[in-house]
Amino acid sequence: MSSIRLLVSLAAIHDMKIEQLDVANAYLNGTLEEKVFMRPPTNLANILESIIQKRGLSNVVGEKATRMLEDFRDGKQICHLQKSLYDLRQSGRSWHMMLDKVLRKLGAIPTNADPCVYCVGRGEDATMVVIYVDDILIMPRDSNRIKQFREKLCKEFEVKKLGNVGYCLGVEFEVEKSKITMHQRRYILDLLKRFGMENCNPISTPMDPQTKLVKPTTAEEVKNFPYRELIGGLTYLAITTRPDISHAVSSLGQFNNCHGKVHWTAANRVLRYLRCTLNYGLVYTNCPDPVRGYADADWANCAIDRRSYTG
Repeated sequence: MSSIRLLVSLAAIHDMKIEQLDVANAYLNGTLEEKVFMRPPTNLANILESIIQKRGLSNVVGEKATRMLEDFRDGKQICHLQKSLYDLRQSGRSWHMMLDKVLRKLGAIPTNADPCVYCVGRGEDATMVVIYVDDILIMPRDSNRIKQFREKLCKEFEVKKLGNVGYCLGVEFEVEKSKITMHQRRYILDLLKRFGMENCNPISTPMDPQTKLVKPTTAEEVKNFPYRELIGGLTYLAITTRPDISHAVSSLGQFNNCHGKVHWTAANRVLRYLRCTLNYGLVYTNCPDPVRGYADADWANCAIDRRSYTG
């Protein structure tokens, strides 16, 4: 996500278009290096018979289906996989290796900082490509490069052309001239609905400074709340487009294995804050000012172990 945010900021500065592509059935394109065997799928005989009827015996596919059906009826109950399938342990790696091979063939070179960010060309001819499993974002300095790169990629895979980026990885993009906004209004609404907080009373701060989060002292304090599920959803939001809840989520995340009602109430307060700030997000513009960073240490403010947290 940090790579995507960085490239979006560059796109805003240089007035670059961002186009989104999606590879259909991506994992099925992977090539297996190991020998992998599997039991025949349910209703394999019926499926093969249907293929034979549609393709006929003179067709190559029909001939293969006929041989498979004969083997299956002769008692051969094991299949040797030729291609990667979903749910294999190595399917993600196989797909990435295949995509990386194709991108390199097209002249794309992965960056040293992030192997999922590629660069094609240099200077005014540079095109940035960022991949997230099967989602691909293309950002060219010259808009004519998008069509060329897209056509080459379509020759290798079945690619869905989604046009200018609008919604990707739970993030909504709004692109104007020299201004790009990233927000997660839809994601927040889904999160509020999942935890029954869509009609909650909004509040203007994510944490109550008077609340001190400590480990529960008795077994009665520990309740069966879906606490970790909520913290996981909030964490993705914090690291993507909502750094304003980062401190609250970091503090709450320390109690994933030892939470009680106080922690659950504090986590729900973050949801109430999000209800109040649905339209908040990151806005990137062509700003000449340099980037400034700020850091702060709280000097052993943690009441549990007296450690200092920077932020």
